[in-house]
Amino acid sequence: MKKSIIFAAAVVVLAACAKVSPSAPLVSNGNQEIDFQVANAVSSTKANFEGSVYTDSNFGAWAWQKDANGYVKTNNVINYFMGSSALGQEITKQAVNSKTVWKANGATYYWPKSGSLDFICFAPYNNGTSWFQVNSVEPGELNNITASVTNIAPDNADYLYSDKAVDCINNETNQVVDGTNSYNGVPVIFRHALAKVSVNVQAILVNDAMDNVAVITWIDGRLENVYKKGELSMSLSSEGATDNTKKWTAANGVWKYSSSVPTSADIDNFACAWPVADNIITKEAQSVLAERFVLPQALTDHSASDLANGFTDQQFYIKVNVKLYHGDQLQNVGTPDVCLIENAVPYSNSDYERTAKLSTMKSSPKTTDTIPYTPYWKMGTKTNYLITINPFTDEIYFDPAVSLWDTTTAAGTIVVAD
Repeated sequence: MKKSIIFAAAVVVLAACAKVSPSAPLVSNGNQEIDFQVANAVSSTKANFEGSVYTDSNFGAWAWQKDANGYVKTNNVINYFMGSSALGQEITKQAVNSKTVWKANGATYYWPKSGSLDFICFAPYNNGTSWFQVNSVEPGELNNITASVTNIAPDNADYLYSDKAVDCINNETNQVVDGTNSYNGVPVIFRHALAKVSVNVQAILVNDAMDNVAVITWIDGRLENVYKKGELSMSLSSEGATDNTKKWTAANGVWKYSSSVPTSADIDNFACAWPVADNIITKEAQSVLAERFVLPQALTDHSASDLANGFTDQQFYIKVNVKLYHGDQLQNVGTPDVCLIENAVPYSNSDYERTAKLSTMKSSPKTTDTIPYTPYWKMGTKTNYLITINPFTDEIYFDPAVSLWDTTTAAGTIVVAD
């Protein structure tokens, strides 16, 4: 009899609940203080941007002024209108004249009487230090940006970057609408710089057609070899959520990480802990790894020689105990329930350890196709892995599909014992 472990994955979409809609540009007013209005972006096929209104902590902002000749420069170096080469300007939510606005903290900035401003924002601000550094903004037309993270895992924070707000001249140029109220200010459209992963486990069967019953006990599990150090490089696109915003794009929606052999400082192994005291795996799925942020990365499939030289692939490690009982030894089981078979005599009792490489999940069920269902954990996506353990199934198959921000599923069976 063969025992199997099934893996599945899903990428889910965020619900849209607010929008940013552009209005006609107005004449600049040099006496008007600069306000910010902020939303978290989700993808949308509609003409107007849609997303959830940002209500989180303080964020950082940079601004650069443009005139008829382009960005204002000194000695051919672009000047900072807001922030500096080392730090962005902190932006906080403040009460002003009986209303709440986002504005600069500890400083006052006014819209210039001539020209326009471009803005880039990031979060969290962290008292002036951030994963996102302004000195990584490339000179010229500020159309390329980079950032780096050296240890993403312990942070588990939502890293956000904004679309580039361009040619802004007045708070009324753009508007954030939350369904009830509208607010004017620099359009800050935040996007997620990280991905998310979670893991759940369930038993697909506890009995088979011959009335064999399995009691499956969780012993140990890990999500292994996840890269936590990387560099982000993005280019400005021609598309935007509003007339005054432009998106940043990264190749394949992932961060790059070093091609050198990774060390223990480069990767993380996330422990998957069974949440129920008796560790019995039932048909009800249980979360063994809560949703957490991970570095967006390619799911690797290194050669045997690379693995021998220290390279790693992202994978699951699973250890379970499987006790098999025969039906005629059960006591009033009826529809098998693992809590009712304690008087039965097991005829098989074994521990099974297996690993499954995430990159080699097949793209179509019951075929020899080797195309992975998704080769990347992309920025702004959530991947929910479902490990289903079935001691009575022999086949190895996968049934996946993938689309950014749309529902995605992948399933497979991995034989764990003969």
